[in-house]
Amino acid sequence: MNKLKQMFVGLGAFQCVLLLIAYLFLFFYKNDLLLIILFVYSLFLGFFIIENKEKKLFANNTSLIFLLFLFLYGVFNCIISYVFLGAISDEIYHPTVFYAISIPALLLGILSKKNKNFYPDIYTENIKKDKQSAPANAFKLVLLGILIAYKTYFFYSAGVLFSFSNAGTESRLEMFSNVGQIDVIVGLFIIGLFSYFVYYYKNLPKKTVFVVSCLLFYYILMQLSVGNRRDFVPILIGIFWVFVNIKRLKFGIIGFAGILLVIFLFNYLGTLRAGDNGSNRSQLIYQTMTNNEFVYPFFTLTYELEQSKKHPNNYNFHYGTTYLINPILILIPRAIYPGKPVSLANEFLERKYGRNKTIGFAYNPVTESFINFGYIGSFLVFFLLGRFLVFLLNYKNQVFNFLIFIMLIDFCRGEMGTYLYQFLFVSIFLILHRKKK
Repeated sequence: MNKLKQMFVGLGAFQCVLLLIAYLFLFFYKNDLLLIILFVYSLFLGFFIIENKEKKLFANNTSLIFLLFLFLYGVFNCIISYVFLGAISDEIYHPTVFYAISIPALLLGILSKKNKNFYPDIYTENIKKDKQSAPANAFKLVLLGILIAYKTYFFYSAGVLFSFSNAGTESRLEMFSNVGQIDVIVGLFIIGLFSYFVYYYKNLPKKTVFVVSCLLFYYILMQLSVGNRRDFVPILIGIFWVFVNIKRLKFGIIGFAGILLVIFLFNYLGTLRAGDNGSNRSQLIYQTMTNNEFVYPFFTLTYELEQSKKHPNNYNFHYGTTYLINPILILIPRAIYPGKPVSLANEFLERKYGRNKTIGFAYNPVTESFINFGYIGSFLVFFLLGRFLVFLLNYKNQVFNFLIFIMLIDFCRGEMGTYLYQFLFVSIFLILHRKKK
């Protein structure tokens, strides 16, 4: 890294410290517009820091995309409140300040660990032709077909197979009221198998690539017919990661605008999935901006901060147990351990609504940092995450970087225990293949 880039990086670190000081001030002295400006500025400061720290900035840089989604899951509520209500509500203001701290903390973590500037082309350095894997690939392809057939039967039994008309008229909660844990695991295995074929596609015969492509097209169409996105988005993200790696595409303003457009379109699809048949297009766009997946996980943070203020002497912090213990407990079937604690998301639903809903609630990782370590949680957890992301980039085996990348959205909208549970089933085929080799 030349001296000029070192100066830019040092300047970026200084600005991160200034942001933290500014947020401390804003926590005690409310200024809505300044908070929004600094929050938005922190995103572009992050782009600046990562670009000047890296030798090259590709569009599939894990730190970069994680920064973008972390920002989106925190900024929507305060902007919506300011635009439509004229001010950020008291309920949202302090949680937004706490959330905003996570971005400069993440950036300082990234800056604290040296990059090796290792930008591998996985198809010339990490992946070699392996003819012995042909039987294993055939087995994985057959297994993928069986699992997709199972999903097809499940959709058919629910009466929603290729039922595009129901995507905008019927609630997804009603269509899939009988989803069990086996169905969830099957979905994760399907993502994992597709991800395996995506990552190693240059090792595959053309006929296998064609069959996998047809299966993927069929699977996406089947999920889209009922408005599902999460069941195939990680696969598309994996294709994006590999494509960028091959073409060596750099991140720029056009790519940034393209990502935002894709995000809006998927949120619009989510609005249609909600089933409000009486809305016109302008109303649907309004609902897309005010009711989307970037809005709801934030409510967990507002609730926990409110509870800590109401019950300062009785609020129980977890002190890291949700990061260390919950990922182990979630692997134990409830039939074996009936007293197993519920997930943080379900615990939130029970405490707030007095009942456990049949569908999961997207939980905010910034909220999890708060319930563990209080007001220093956001800085502590995301500083360490920043260092971990640099470690991933430096690590020669890019399979792990690939897996983390395709599941970034799941991390930004979920707790650590659930995320690692999903990661286990999605990653198993890629990780076992690496161990075998």
